[in-house]
Amino acid sequence: MCISVSVGDTLEREPTHICERNPAKLVRKFMKELERCEKNIQDKVRVEFVQRLKDIVRPELKQEFG
Repeated sequence: MCISVSVGDTLEREPTHICERNPAKLVRKFMKELERCEKNIQDKVRVEFVQRLKDIVRPELKQEFG
């Protein structure tokens, strides 16, 4: 018998499926996948934040330094 879980988010098209007979290993794999998703979300937010910050700062710099 295999225990399975699926992890999905809005950043990736396909969910990740984890199947494991050993419950302890399943939990470790699940946590590792959640940490991977967390990093992807952090990276995406960081990129979007930096881009928005640049969009805000650039016009001000252009006006100030022409």
